[in-house]
Amino acid sequence: YSEQAPLLTSKFFNVCCDETDGLGTGPSKELAAQIGVGGVYTRHIRRLHDLLRDKYGKRMMMWGDIILNHPGNLADIPKDTVMLTWGYDPRGSFDAQITPFAKSGYEFFVCPGVSCWGRVLPDFQVSVTNISNFVRDGAKQNALGMLNTTWADSGENLEGCNWYGIAWGAECAWNASATPVAAFNQRVGAVLFGDGGPEFGEAVELLGTVHRLPAFENMADGAFWKTDFAQLLKDEKAATIQAEALKGIVRMAKAKLSVARKSALMHAEILDQFIFGADRMELMADRIIEGGKAGLAYRQAAAAPEFSGASTLLGNGCTARVRQLRDTLAALKERYIELWNRENRPFALDVVTRRFDAAIGYYDGVLKRLAAAEEDLKNHRPLPPIEQIGFPTVHAGS
Repeated sequence: YSEQAPLLTSKFFNVCCDETDGLGTGPSKELAAQIGVGGVYTRHIRRLHDLLRDKYGKRMMMWGDIILNHPGNLADIPKDTVMLTWGYDPRGSFDAQITPFAKSGYEFFVCPGVSCWGRVLPDFQVSVTNISNFVRDGAKQNALGMLNTTWADSGENLEGCNWYGIAWGAECAWNASATPVAAFNQRVGAVLFGDGGPEFGEAVELLGTVHRLPAFENMADGAFWKTDFAQLLKDEKAATIQAEALKGIVRMAKAKLSVARKSALMHAEILDQFIFGADRMELMADRIIEGGKAGLAYRQAAAAPEFSGASTLLGNGCTARVRQLRDTLAALKERYIELWNRENRPFALDVVTRRFDAAIGYYDGVLKRLAAAEEDLKNHRPLPPIEQIGFPTVHAGS
């Protein structure tokens, strides 16, 4: 605090103290047995409060999630504390996270989020509902204001993609969530890019729907790195239908984003990040669609009565598709590096480029095994079992 508090012109200082996993265990276990877990927590909070007030002249802010789990200790926290009550789901009412603070006489901020963390692109549908409902309920109970949040849990989210949710948060905070999102989407492009057209807002609406596709629920960035073809294992036909739906939505959104990009008068580089995220989504779809076709071609080649026909099936039907997936991923890596360097220092870039390298390496391994299989065909030897190449052997529902 001695390093940070003197640098801040604000009268507020957020001590955070959220998500205290392990509280009341380890070194604090004995004390927790005497005064309770909530007592351990509030004793620490009071020490922070007094330090900030007496030494640095700051008013303490703190996240409210932990004390809500110990309501009997809420009164132990000094009343001049500003509570930051947060939640990121699209629930219909946030009163349960607001009322305890409002009734106890604390001033508070409501703290929704843009739903960017751990996702290829933010979950725009979740963030719209989360922000509007949280702000609406906070305004009813006289919140001091709204503190909108973005997080980058996986370390790979690009900040530009958060600006839609940030702009929506500003809109809701300005008028207590009175604006219909459809009306906002018609003019958000003009606000962010000086573009009077509706294409950006329409693209966001489309991209928000992909998170509801069962095979791509939440469009997690962790799922992007699952480069093998395991999604085909459960039900290749159902997975392919979902992938085709994803690809159709993404392509419509990309067309609208391209129009917005061409007509943008400012901040056009932000749209490059949206297009990049959509391209990542399209690759996730192609991994299923083209992966399924590649696996089918391999099975057909293995069953072909003539080695010459099998070679064509293997080369054009299987190897070419895997190579295209690999090359697309490699091109995305180079674009990611460029986009990252536009807005960040490079010190943490390797965290994500290592993921790209591992994914590219997976496809290189499949291609190496396919090349060996092609040699087997040239020498009139049967193809290895498909699972040795890297494709699943079970195709339920296909």
